[in-house]
Amino acid sequence: MTTQTFPTLTPEQAAEQARILQEGTSWDACQFAAHFESGADILALQARVLAVGTADDCCWFARCVRGADRQALQTKVLTEGTGSDALKFAAEVPGADIAACQARVLAVGTGDEIFRFAWTVSDADIPVLQARVLEVGTAWAIYMFASKVPGVDISALQTRLLSVEPDLDRYKAAYWFAKNVPTADIQALQACVLAEGDCDHFYQFARDITSADVEALHAAAQAQGFVGLTDNQRTRFGQLLAGYRELNALADEWQAQSEQPGAPAA
Repeated sequence: MTTQTFPTLTPEQAAEQARILQEGTSWDACQFAAHFESGADILALQARVLAVGTADDCCWFARCVRGADRQALQTKVLTEGTGSDALKFAAEVPGADIAACQARVLAVGTGDEIFRFAWTVSDADIPVLQARVLEVGTAWAIYMFASKVPGVDISALQTRLLSVEPDLDRYKAAYWFAKNVPTADIQALQACVLAEGDCDHFYQFARDITSADVEALHAAAQAQGFVGLTDNQRTRFGQLLAGYRELNALADEWQAQSEQPGAPAA
C-alpha cells in the first residue's frame, strides 16, 4: 500500500510503482524514486529498499533521492553495513552522523577502509583511526595512511609496517614509504626491500631514493641475475652505481683532506 496520491504519475507509471512495491528489487525502487521523485511515493519506495535492499542500496537512496528519510537509511547502514558502506554514507550523504559511521568502520572495516575514512571524511578522528590501522592494517594501508593523512605519527606507522607479516605488498610498501613519506627511515626501509624484494624494486629504490645504498642494491640485483630488468634498466643501474661510487670516493677524499694537520675546520 502506498501512502500518498500521485497526480504527476501516469496510470502506467502508477502501475509500475505498485508492482515495484509488491515484488520489485531494491534497485527497481531506487531507480523509480530517482526518476519520478516529483510524483513517486518516496517513503513507500524507501520502505521497499529497507526491506529487500543492501546497505549499499541505502547509501545510494540517501544520496540520490530527494525526500529520503536519511536517518532510517543510516540506521540500516550502521547495523548491517560493511566498513565500506559506512565510509560511503559518511563521505557522500549530507547530514550523516560522522561519529556513528566512524564507529562502524572501526568495528567492521578493513585497514584500507579505515585509511579512506581518515583521508576523505571531514571531522574524522585521526588518532583513533590511526590506532586501529596500526592494529589491523596491511603494509599497504599503513603506507597510505602515512603518506596521505596529515598529522599522523610517521615513526609509529613505519615501525608497524616493518613488523607486519611479510607478503608481496610489504617490500613494495616499504619502497613507496621511503619515496613519499618525509622523515622516513631510509636505511630501515631499504633493509626490508633488500630482504624481500625483487630486482625491479632494487633498481627503483636505487634510482628514486636519494640516500639509498646503491652498492648494496646493485649487489642484490646481481645476485638475482638482474631478473626482470630490461637492458636499458641494467645499463642505468650500472650508471647509478658508478655515480654512487664516484660520490663516495670524493667524500672519502674530502674527509682525508679535512683530517690532515693544518686543514681548515669544516
